[in-house]
Amino acid sequence: WVLTGNADDRISGTIRKSANQTVTNSTTVQNDNEFSFPVKQGETWIFQINAITSYAASAYGGLKVRMQVPSATNCSNTISTNFNAAYSTNASCNTDLTTLDLSGHGAMSTDAILYLGVFKAGANGTAQFMWAQSSSNAALTSILRDSTMTYTRLSGADVAEVYYTHDQKT
Repeated sequence: WVLTGNADDRISGTIRKSANQTVTNSTTVQNDNEFSFPVKQGETWIFQINAITSYAASAYGGLKVRMQVPSATNCSNTISTNFNAAYSTNASCNTDLTTLDLSGHGAMSTDAILYLGVFKAGANGTAQFMWAQSSSNAALTSILRDSTMTYTRLSGADVAEVYYTHDQKT
């Protein structure tokens, strides 16, 4: 990311998962144990989640993900996977994005998922990453320890203008 605006007014952070989190037999998105941050009404945020995922040999389907934000007014989200270089995008707030079928792994293996987005909060609250299996099955589907989420509040001018002058008093 290249950020402009008032650096003194910028709030950012990085969260690194301290433990694996696993789901089985569920297509209902659940709160991630660690990936959340507070937001206030009118603030605009960008986020990036680099998830290391693990699928059991018998797993099929992919992941369903969502960034749940309070009364969001504007959103844009994209998820992509290293496994098949596929991606999914939407511009709706608080809705699920699904990775394409990851069942071609064949054996217990890991993958890298990149989920990023921008939103404007419509109320005070918490931005919460949520996820589930896209197809319910008994095989373990996990987001692993050391996955990270980076978030930054945007503020100030998004575009700066520069003017040339010979006036040395300026």
